Amino acid sequence: MLCFIPVVIRSSSFSNSSGGISGGCSSRSSSSSSSCSSSSSSSSSSSSKRRKRSTSSSDSLVSVEIVVLVLGIVKVAAAVVEVVVVIVVVVVVAVVVVVVGIVAVVVVVVVVVVVVVVVVND
Repeated sequence: MLCFIPVVIRSSSFSNSSGGISGGCSSRSSSSSSSCSSSSSSSSSSSSKRRKRSTSSSDSLVSVEIVVLVLGIVKVAAAVVEVVVVIVVVVVVAVVVVVVGIVAVVVVVVVVVVVVVVVVND
C-alpha cells in the first residue's frame, strides 16, 4: 500500500527521516503510521478543498459562458437594430423624394396653368 500523499503539511513532526518533503510516509515505524493517518485526514480535507475549488472553477466557467452568450445576443441585437435603422432611413428618404417629386410636379403644373391663363388672356 502506498503511503506517500503529496500534501505539504507545515508541521515539522511530519517530516520524513531523510528531511525530504513534509507529509510523506517513507519510514515504516509506528510513529510514521500515525503521521500517515494524520496525513490521510489532512489529505481528505485537502481533496474536499480541491473539489470545492473545481466546483468554483466550473461555476466561473459557466459564468464566462453566460457572459459570452449574452455578448453574442447583444451583438445580434445590435446588428438587427442597425438593419432596422437602415431600412427606416431608406424608407424616410424614399418618402421625402416622392413628396418632393409630387410637390415639384404640382409646382410645374401650376406654373404651366398660370402661363397658359396669362397667354390666353392677352
